[in-house]
Amino acid sequence: MGFLVKRLRRLLPELLILLIGLICIAIVAFPWFELVNIFKEITFANNFISNYRYANTLDYFSDSSYRKWLLHTWSLAVEMQVYFILPIFYYVFYRYLTGIRILVNILPILVLVISCLLPLYIDVFNEFYLTLFRFWEFYAGALCYHFSDNRNKKYQNYFKTQSLLLAILIIFILFNSEYKQHAWINYFVVLI
Repeated sequence: MGFLVKRLRRLLPELLILLIGLICIAIVAFPWFELVNIFKEITFANNFISNYRYANTLDYFSDSSYRKWLLHTWSLAVEMQVYFILPIFYYVFYRYLTGIRILVNILPILVLVISCLLPLYIDVFNEFYLTLFRFWEFYAGALCYHFSDNRNKKYQNYFKTQSLLLAILIIFILFNSEYKQHAWINYFVVLI
């Protein structure tokens, strides 16, 4: 919970300054019919759900994306969704489902596999923006943190196993010809 509070303290002031500044500029500089769209973008960005708005309306790589003032907030929305949903999920599992705690260890792997393989089997418009398809990136970051943290020696084998699984899935993604249609999944994403 401490991590979430620190993250919110770091991000919220800048986001609020951006949104208030955009409101001021929009009221002065934009025609009234354009204000409706800008206020919708502000509402979605302020509630950390702008990724869903853009997933339903816009291709990130299209020429029309430059007209979206808050397009960059989609990644912040994904990040906040992960940070809000995962602690609630783990709390429910540890608090109410004590008999099946093994699922807490298996579920991240299952969600990881689903997030990597789902685009191969269903046609999702702009999965680029959706949290489920970005889960593997957060998972990779968490594994790197835990793998390098010397306080977690008790769980080193667990993290090594999960890291190996993640590496195998990433290699599968990069060399699978079906993923060529997903322009945002490439070697550079993995290296960064």
